[in-house]
Amino acid sequence: LVQLRAAQHAGLRIPATLVSQEPTRIRSFCAAHPGAIIKPVATPRGIELTSTAVVSQELLDNEEVLALAPSIYQECIPGTRHLRISVVGARCDGALIEAEALDWRMDLTVPFRPYPLDSTLAQRLCATLHQLGLVMGIFDVKLTDDDEPVFLEVNPQGQFLFVEGLCGIP
Repeated sequence: LVQLRAAQHAGLRIPATLVSQEPTRIRSFCAAHPGAIIKPVATPRGIELTSTAVVSQELLDNEEVLALAPSIYQECIPGTRHLRISVVGARCDGALIEAEALDWRMDLTVPFRPYPLDSTLAQRLCATLHQLGLVMGIFDVKLTDDDEPVFLEVNPQGQFLFVEGLCGIP
């Protein structure tokens, strides 16, 4: 949530987000954002989530599980173009990953290629790091069909060397 606020303050678009364990609020949010995703804060017993997943009707129907622990619910940003952006100081290197999967990290056979960042996006990413008190971060951003970047998260110790191997960004 701190990251989302910092990114928004820096001028980046963020997905609509709810953190809750209140079934009524969760159902209302998911109705307003069909295809919403869940990012567990802590995985409730009986639910297997290892990463981001689409909220299922089975989960929405299970009041006890929804109420067990808070989770992060977000609007799903449609599209197949994901950016993995390494920012170190003022240097920004972007890679475009084209994948149908919500979480492309499970399939490193998807196409990776260098993606030149425009100065506005680079400036906003650097401002986000500054807001967070970081000098380095690996950003996950999704591009909408209209090429609008949507901030998903920044990993202060994110993996980046595999990107060099997959598309040659040093």
